[in-house]
Amino acid sequence: VEGDVHKRQVSIPTNPVFSQSQIRGFTPLFLLKAQHLKNLWKAEVISGSDGSQTIEVMGWLGRATLDIIGEAGFGYQFNALVDQRNELSTAFNKIFDVVESFSPIEFLQIWVPVVGKLPTKHNKEFKESTAVLRRVGMGLIEEKTREASKDAPEKDGQQSTTSTSRDLLSVLIKSNADNSLSEEEVLAQIATFIAAGHETTSTAMTWTLYAIASNPEVQKKLRAELAAFPHDNPTMEELNGLEYLDWVVRESLRVYAPVEITSRQPIKDEVVPLSEPVTDVDGKVHHELHLRTGDVIFVHIREINMSPDIWGEDARIFRPERWESPPATANAVPSVYANIMTFLSGPRACIGWRMAVAEMKAFIFTMVRTFDIQIDPKLVVVGKLGRIVTRPVIEGQEEKGNQMPLTLTLLPQQKAS
Repeated sequence: VEGDVHKRQVSIPTNPVFSQSQIRGFTPLFLLKAQHLKNLWKAEVISGSDGSQTIEVMGWLGRATLDIIGEAGFGYQFNALVDQRNELSTAFNKIFDVVESFSPIEFLQIWVPVVGKLPTKHNKEFKESTAVLRRVGMGLIEEKTREASKDAPEKDGQQSTTSTSRDLLSVLIKSNADNSLSEEEVLAQIATFIAAGHETTSTAMTWTLYAIASNPEVQKKLRAELAAFPHDNPTMEELNGLEYLDWVVRESLRVYAPVEITSRQPIKDEVVPLSEPVTDVDGKVHHELHLRTGDVIFVHIREINMSPDIWGEDARIFRPERWESPPATANAVPSVYANIMTFLSGPRACIGWRMAVAEMKAFIFTMVRTFDIQIDPKLVVVGKLGRIVTRPVIEGQEEKGNQMPLTLTLLPQQKAS
């Protein structure tokens, strides 16, 4: 949405849902889900003949983060970790797969909706999956509205239909009751937050585990820090106090941004100054860009994150130690987190960035304390830039789709527990 509609939607008080204090309260949930997944992986490792097991971690992490956004955002248990055929998880995976395999003509439906009505196989699958999202979303709205009506105090002899709860769905329900959002808009927000709240975060976790597996010295140093922590349930402040863990997460989000590219369009003609002059193909030097209304500008998040001009000659190398003393040139990058573009900036920045970072720390903390993590050196992992999220594929195994097979081995101290 754009213009006044966008201004109306961003005026809805969803920021407190993702505030520092709220994330502090969610941290035990993040750790609980991380430990649940750890135990599932541990059972698979124990069943292996040589004390190790190769596990496709990406799908598991997606189900875990779906469970988290369900409980944290909507007070709803999807139980995707328990039910691997969970219909919502299946529907989201299908939507992402379909969108990323759209032909150029089918992809035009983002700007030309009538294209979505063409009787193609992809459009049929997309329609079926979004129908699941709509049905589940309506169920969430109806259940939360009933709870709000039951718990709300009476006012002037009438029971209020608004809720004082600070979870995301309660805020959206209240906005619907106040006519700030239509029911269709509430449904759209639910789908958006579920998608953004689990797919990008699980992809970021997947790439982080890959980076750790690919850099044994980083893994060794990180494990030493995490193993020294006295118990399995740190607070948010304690997680944030683990310095090397923080560096690893920052570096992973810099090098492996789940969303590599986005776009913007000016709503009026603009002149944009350039930090450095650019010479075009005709040899003309430009010190500014003249943009017309509706021009599409692509923002290359990954290229900014890995620019040698900003991060130095080793910008494309995963090196967490760079965060001990980040370059001053990074201060010029517009950002809500760590002077990287991963979560963007401004009024369309990722509202849930604190939640994503906290989830990542909770899961990496739990897994690295439990498993030695390796990847078969013969496998060549490449990032497939899809229409939305950059997910991993194995070179030569493209027919298997997105995957991240990592070999997990229980650490000696874990075998006795």
